[in-house]
Amino acid sequence: MYEAACPGISTFHGIYIEKALYAFSKEDIELYYQILGNFGITFTEAGKKRLEYYTGRQPYLSSIFGHQMIENGPPDIACDRQEVDGIFKQCITTINTYYEDLRTRLKDDQHLEFIWYLAMGMRVPVATKQHYDNMENMGVLTRLDDGADAEWISYSRHFMDWLAMQPMNLPTWETITACEKKLKHIFALEFPILEETTYRSLNEEVKREVARQLSREIQLNWKTIDQYCGTRAVYQPNASLLDGMTLTWVVKTMDKLWNSHFVKYFSRAGGDNWKNKLTTISNLRCPIAHAGIEYISERDLAVCMKYCDEVIHLKL
Repeated sequence: MYEAACPGISTFHGIYIEKALYAFSKEDIELYYQILGNFGITFTEAGKKRLEYYTGRQPYLSSIFGHQMIENGPPDIACDRQEVDGIFKQCITTINTYYEDLRTRLKDDQHLEFIWYLAMGMRVPVATKQHYDNMENMGVLTRLDDGADAEWISYSRHFMDWLAMQPMNLPTWETITACEKKLKHIFALEFPILEETTYRSLNEEVKREVARQLSREIQLNWKTIDQYCGTRAVYQPNASLLDGMTLTWVVKTMDKLWNSHFVKYFSRAGGDNWKNKLTTISNLRCPIAHAGIEYISERDLAVCMKYCDEVIHLKL
């Protein structure tokens, strides 16, 4: 911590071996429950599941809960979900302080954006296996299962849920960009072929297959795709067709297919009113991107940023 703030002082890097503190293993967590059992504290299976939702089996978070339960004394019954929620409420100040510290550390290590995308359930842009492996080795990420569809969490599921609810305080352009990525993520849920197909894989046969899998109401302009994707592919070799689609095209297509494909993603948060919000975002995106932000009124910009924040925090 001192090194980060005072780069002129001596460094410990290369002198001491760095060792990450990982989540408890299966054997560790069994010992944890055994020790609590020695104090008369037992759990139902639902209670264990709820406890691990909060702690992610992380030593520090597990210690906070364990200490509080021992301080409270043995309960009359085995701890179920409700009892664990009660312990959480007793520890919430300490946990929130820890979460704020985690967020600061993740930002300092330039991992916050990566973890935030995971927390929002969005595809992480430009993420490789090395990114995941590096953060797993650092103890930042935990893989909950194996295989191509492995679920990753950072610290705990509750921390991920907490992070997803926090305002990111992003600058205007970053907010617009994050909103655009979220909308494209929603679009890909309905038409995954656009995200699965890279621009560099395009040939006539691939184009026919893409057109076959899309709705008849979606008309692709291959000339426009060549224009946008071709530029992006220079610095993003694996750019998908959806990466090259403009926000205007995405919003117009969503509006066209609203009832048949997209209303379900927005119905819990306002339904048809969302169509106007997305149009507002789309209309202001271009002037913001092309140095025309000074021509947008403060009120219109504030409304747009509010709508973007609502999109970013949509629960899918």
